[in-house]
Amino acid sequence: ALEFQNGQTVIRQGDPGEVFFLIGKGHAEVIQTENSGVDQPISTLHPGDGFGEIALLESKPRTASVRALSGLLVYAFERQSFFEALKKANVAPERATGMLRATNALRTSEVFKDLAPSSIHKLLNLCSRELHKQGTVVIQQGDAGDRFYLVESGQVSVEQHDHPEPIAELGPGGFFGEVALLCDIPRTATVRCKADSVLLSLDREKFREVMAHDFTAGIRLEQVAESRVVRGAR
Repeated sequence: ALEFQNGQTVIRQGDPGEVFFLIGKGHAEVIQTENSGVDQPISTLHPGDGFGEIALLESKPRTASVRALSGLLVYAFERQSFFEALKKANVAPERATGMLRATNALRTSEVFKDLAPSSIHKLLNLCSRELHKQGTVVIQQGDAGDRFYLVESGQVSVEQHDHPEPIAELGPGGFFGEVALLCDIPRTATVRCKADSVLLSLDREKFREVMAHDFTAGIRLEQVAESRVVRGAR
């Protein structure tokens, strides 16, 4: 267990990530430093929340900083000890890593980044997890739309008939398919996997349930859909 005082930095954006943290007591804020050097608060973390989960999967620089907002008690888990604990608990590593990747995708998503842990858990329970090979067409421009997708891992390209080049590329945390569901119109673009990808998907009924349950996420989805309709995207 580690303790931090109000204002102390727990992890810093850009530093190597090797440890996952779970908050036992206190509160913290997640901050991203923009290219201009301005610190942008992203979300607030509370007891029971975890952060730095991608460090358990791979060695990558931290994508954000976390700073204590009060006296903070956190429990730190290194990669090796984490997987040893899974083994002792007879939990399949694939199940845990899938959950960690999905959680990380939601935390980095423009729409779902502020969800509380309970809401993230609820959303993940609603989602179907789909594996798509490189080159697979997930949705086709002109087709009826009945599912919403979020990229857990991999990369997809967004293409339109009248554009010779992809109009966008989406990685983990990126999402598509909301326009057809919100506006009740055919798919406005084709989405193709640029690499082997794992996608989280929601059917129309579950998508509406998320919209109704998480007000902020619903508002953000509507705003993104409106902007994409104006730009003729997705």
